[in-house]
Amino acid sequence: MIFLVRSGPETIVFTFTKDFDKAEQILLCWGEYTGSDVDEAFSISGEFSRIAVVRIKNGSDEIEELRVYVSETSIQRLLCMMLNAGLGDGITESRMQPGYILMRLLGDIEKGIERIKEDFGGEYVPNAPYFSEPLPEDSSVIYFTSEPLNHRIPHSKMYEKAIYVSEHSKEKLMATLRMRQNEYLGDSMGTPDWNSMEIRIGDKEGRFNTHRKRIWTAVQGLQIGTILEEGWEREYTLMGRVADVYLLKLFTPLDEESVKEFLSGLEYDDSGERVADLDLYFKDRKISWKERGKEGGLSKAELGLAARKSMLSKLDKYSLSKMRKLDEELKLAKR
Repeated sequence: MIFLVRSGPETIVFTFTKDFDKAEQILLCWGEYTGSDVDEAFSISGEFSRIAVVRIKNGSDEIEELRVYVSETSIQRLLCMMLNAGLGDGITESRMQPGYILMRLLGDIEKGIERIKEDFGGEYVPNAPYFSEPLPEDSSVIYFTSEPLNHRIPHSKMYEKAIYVSEHSKEKLMATLRMRQNEYLGDSMGTPDWNSMEIRIGDKEGRFNTHRKRIWTAVQGLQIGTILEEGWEREYTLMGRVADVYLLKLFTPLDEESVKEFLSGLEYDDSGERVADLDLYFKDRKISWKERGKEGGLSKAELGLAARKSMLSKLDKYSLSKMRKLDEELKLAKR
């Protein structure tokens, strides 16, 4: 499964004129102090994070200090803790920020954004977090990225434009964007068609199940598509012998070169030794990477090792941990 839309952190802003020392004890019990950089807080936040932005005013009614806290505990819990501590008099303002939606698009992101704006209205805004303006709480800001959505995404990886929408609730936007996500992805990529490819596993030592799990882990961890069918086939080797191969059919919005790159990364271990035989077929043609290394004078092993490092760097922490275990399983099975 590939996910193209997810929620972002809920954000609340407090303005204090007194009693902040008491409030800070509660905030530190609720979450973690991350400094005064709101962009940084969004970068380290995931889908289920909550952000509290605290503005502290001095006697002249000017902002003296800005402090940011991040937690995975609900904002409702934080409000209850503050009320129970009798901090109401020290808070002159508390307001929720617009709903945060993050959408992944590939190709020409601008085209996908334009189509979404046509359908939902709204206006273009910079991708900066909107904590400093009193925007309506029932509005939403849609941010865009080309990164997989299954891990935290640095703010630097966000597309420069976002869409501020005030006519639709966050819940309605999320539901509709998820329902039409493939359509918008097609708009950004210039085609509504996804690609069907075949991944063939060959292994004379019979470690097919481990190879299969590694491919599944990479496909899901990189969020590049979904495997719709798998099973055994027989094919003839160059020596005319019949060999069993395991076939996985991948349905993906990516092109064949991008898929071949991550498969090449699965063929090698950290030392550059080839540990798998994975072939990719697209439109009945075997995809080769032989031409890739000629210009830079790289060997096939060097290309595979570079592809492996690139692939591992893009996996979420759970997929990376699982991949490491499967790599170790592959080594043990070879002994």
